[in-house]
Amino acid sequence: REYYREGDFKVLEAISKIAIEHDLTPAQVALVWVLKQPLVTAPIFGATIPEHVSEALSCLDIDLDESVFDPVISCYQSRGLGRGGH
Repeated sequence: REYYREGDFKVLEAISKIAIEHDLTPAQVALVWVLKQPLVTAPIFGATIPEHVSEALSCLDIDLDESVFDPVISCYQSRGLGRGGH
């Protein structure tokens, strides 16, 4: 089973650039983007230390214009639902 696709690394690169431009971490940018998705009600994130939880909660107060995410959207490939998907 393939866990990574070429597009995944392009998404990471786009998110990293946005993070630098807005003085955020890539994790914050990714969570803000996920929170803007209309069907997402509770994003799942991995936290291994308390600071990760604080960082994730800070995303609730970060407001980035949706156009900021255009580079992410242009290279994101949904994996779909069910077997082999998210």
